[in-house]
Amino acid sequence: MKIKSPHLLHQVLPFLALSCLLLTTLSTSLTATAGSLRDKNGDIMRGTRMVLGKPYAPGSSTPTVENTLDLDEWLYLKELGFNSIRVVWVDPFVKDDPNWNSPGSWWEVDDVLPYLDDAVATATQAGMNIIINYHNVGEYVEQEGFMDELADFGEMAEFWEKVAPRYADNDLVYYELNNEQTWNSADYYTETFMSAMQAVYEQVRSDAPERTIIMFSFNNIAQPMKDIADNYGFIDWDYTAVGYHFYGWVSNTEESEIASLETLLASDYPTICTEWGYDYDADYYKAYLGYPINAQALEHYQQSWFDWRDWSETRLDQITEVLIPDAKEKGYYWLNSSSSSSSSSSSSSSSSSSSGQICTTGCNWYGTLYPVCEHYETGWHWLNSQSCIGAQTCEDQWGDGGLAALCPTSSSSSSSSSSSSSSSSSSSSSSSSTSASNSSSGLPLPPVWDCELTQLNQWSGGFTAEFKISNKNGPINRWGVAIYFSPEVQISNSWNSMVEESGSYLYGTSLWVENAAWNGMLATDESVTFGMQGTTQSPISDVQCRQQQD
Repeated sequence: MKIKSPHLLHQVLPFLALSCLLLTTLSTSLTATAGSLRDKNGDIMRGTRMVLGKPYAPGSSTPTVENTLDLDEWLYLKELGFNSIRVVWVDPFVKDDPNWNSPGSWWEVDDVLPYLDDAVATATQAGMNIIINYHNVGEYVEQEGFMDELADFGEMAEFWEKVAPRYADNDLVYYELNNEQTWNSADYYTETFMSAMQAVYEQVRSDAPERTIIMFSFNNIAQPMKDIADNYGFIDWDYTAVGYHFYGWVSNTEESEIASLETLLASDYPTICTEWGYDYDADYYKAYLGYPINAQALEHYQQSWFDWRDWSETRLDQITEVLIPDAKEKGYYWLNSSSSSSSSSSSSSSSSSSSGQICTTGCNWYGTLYPVCEHYETGWHWLNSQSCIGAQTCEDQWGDGGLAALCPTSSSSSSSSSSSSSSSSSSSSSSSSTSASNSSSGLPLPPVWDCELTQLNQWSGGFTAEFKISNKNGPINRWGVAIYFSPEVQISNSWNSMVEESGSYLYGTSLWVENAAWNGMLATDESVTFGMQGTTQSPISDVQCRQQQD
């Protein structure tokens, strides 16, 4: 979470990365003596946030805690290329927020421990790193110190006294002691601040001597981060890193902020960016190094990083529709294709048949078989280089189609296994046949269709847009495309299609558009037109239409 100004809280934005330093091999807990903090395998940590807090508990209107405890959610993020999750306990903020501070609105430390146990168990099962973060904003400023009426050292100290020994022997666990405790640089130099932090730090270090601690978690990179760290002589930097959030400060220049960051990165302190976000209209957002998505700057610096999304956000659209497409387009996508799963992992479940074959749950869509999307209940999507269908959409179709068990034939199984060890040339010749399968599941090759904008009419505050779908390879029973408008638009009606507003992306509005009930079937080289009308506050500068949604 982020501070816009001393009296306004804002919710996160993309963080910055480190300078091009030679990264040294880390120990099994810290993995860095200078440069970026890395995990026990020596890998850069890349991740996103998950939430623990009573207002977001299972059964609430925004049950984001369910995702925190859901192994499938972790494994999906791992499939996208993340190896780490930052789990933030937000009840300390809830307790201090006048919008929430009625009794019973939050969990106390003892209340959250069982949920934290489950989150750590899920991380361990997924084989992913987990940063545990005591999450408040401006706590030192609001309380005029860390002390609390209910405890000698405040809730932060109580939390770590109970949490630190709990996971002391788990080398996937990292401890981020607090979050943006102050936005005033001078506070970091006061005896009150330093002595309180020393007491908590030394307690955690004693209870969990081999766990890496992340200190400071600065609210912006304009802070004199290296100089502040120099003054904390009690810190054991073999098992500690400087945390910062890749945000700016409204009164500082981008150049001075980058200079502050690079001064820190050139030091002997391990560093990690534990927040960057997607709030591009915020006054603290800056396109550092000229990159609109700040993760690109972090990759440039080879820095470990975590993005930030709103606590109530249950979907991953900002990751799948903004971050990853940008990373792929601009060449900084971190996922090594050789390490990704070569199997068709978009199907929702699998089972072993009596012959030893692996069967998957798929969708019989008007006579054509497709995999079922693992993380989408509705709509058509594009995952692992193939189309997949949400289970609910599959079941809602007319006629006799629906969910079905898909088992490969023995010939397709042997063909699949041989192709996995064969050269790329045999793989490409196999995929050129329309009857060949694109994975061990024996599923057909994905259909291909083109989408183009054929007409755009604009007037003050409104527009109409018409598009053309052209089918390119064999009969299809349905079609779907992603459409991106820049800047943002609102759709009021459409024709010959069903339009779902997916949300905002970096430059505007993203839509998912599917065929209407009467125009989904297209023969080879057939086409269909569709359109929409809407409103906009400024003229449309760009429209993109493509088959792949994410």
